[in-house]
Amino acid sequence: MVDEFESEDNSMAQTIINVRPDNMFVSQTGKMLVSGVIEHMKQSVLALSAWNNGRLRTTPYIGYLCEVDNFVCRSQPKTGDRIETTVGIRFSLGNSIHAHAISSIDDEVFAESDLVVILK
Repeated sequence: MVDEFESEDNSMAQTIINVRPDNMFVSQTGKMLVSGVIEHMKQSVLALSAWNNGRLRTTPYIGYLCEVDNFVCRSQPKTGDRIETTVGIRFSLGNSIHAHAISSIDDEVFAESDLVVILK
């Protein structure tokens, strides 16, 4: 659930996902479920972790979402929207990644959360 990825350092990245009707997190009404927004945030964290370890274009990382905290979602993206997400890794401890994600559409923030992801 990451269509584009860009990073210039080990602690922060920007990702993009285009909301398409064939996405499993898009309802029949064309809106992305809140769980889809969280999943995109999680996969953005995993993409940054993979990039940091030189594996972005090889074997994808598998991770488990262990915690979502301070989650705010002001609106649901709809089919055709382009979600831009900035993720920052606050710290890592072993295979645990603590991160913050901010998602926007057309430069307007609609969702934000703290996440803890465990790498498999």
